[in-house]
Amino acid sequence: MTLYTDFDKTFIFFLLSDHVLLGHAMDTVTVVDEFECQLKCMENNSCASVNVHPVVNNAQRRICELNNKTRHMKSGDFKWRKGSTYYGSVQVS
Repeated sequence: MTLYTDFDKTFIFFLLSDHVLLGHAMDTVTVVDEFECQLKCMENNSCASVNVHPVVNNAQRRICELNNKTRHMKSGDFKWRKGSTYYGSVQVS
């Protein structure tokens, strides 16, 4: 669990290793790490969760997918994928 506070809101991210939410990516960006991906989600009002994938040919970068749904909203689209990490966000204030 990771907690981030902004001036207006607080987010908690829960992670599940080796899982992704498929079919709900509204944007895909390259990031340095999971933290940068979570920050991009916080900056986007439509973002509800993220998938982070390793890049095989460049181990220092990651693929970040910003999702407009969570695994709870679309449980049938939540799948096992080795090496990827799902972060679901909850805005608490």
